[in-house]
Amino acid sequence: LDLGPGYALHVTDGAQELRVRASQARALLEKLTGLGLLSRTLGGDGEEAYTLSTAGRGYVVFHELAKPH
Repeated sequence: LDLGPGYALHVTDGAQELRVRASQARALLEKLTGLGLLSRTLGGDGEEAYTLSTAGRGYVVFHELAKPH
């Protein structure tokens, strides 16, 4: 799953990508929110959605830089 900058992931979209139930995806997204890696927001259709937090973006950048080349 490749999300562009500023993109908000809806729970149902995440569940489809992960091939799990929406409740399972929501539980995972809530755990990542609890770790400070995601921020909760509302999508355009009012469905709960998530974006990367500042810490989440930092983690992704660090992870990419740490890959062996």
